[in-house]
Amino acid sequence: MPANVEIIYPERITLANDSLTYSSNKLLHNLHNYDAIAKGILAERNIIMQKLKEKAPEVLKELSYYFAPSFQNEPSQKEKTKKQKNLKNSKKRKKSS
Repeated sequence: MPANVEIIYPERITLANDSLTYSSNKLLHNLHNYDAIAKGILAERNIIMQKLKEKAPEVLKELSYYFAPSFQNEPSQKEKTKKQKNLKNSKKRKKSS
């Protein structure tokens, strides 16, 4: 997405203040909407990829090669929970000894 816009022609534009404000706000509104849509799509993709990792890791491995390499090495929710439980248990053992 562009960070700025340069108007080359015409060199001089006469606009009323409220007209420029309205146009700018409408443009910003549209950009925010597109950004929200893109974030929603990414969130849905992440959920689908996570479910694939839990249910069909071999399919995920093949798909992530093309679409999302970050998912290849990321632990599943079950693996994360198991690691957290192991960490808590090891801390309890250290405190009791």
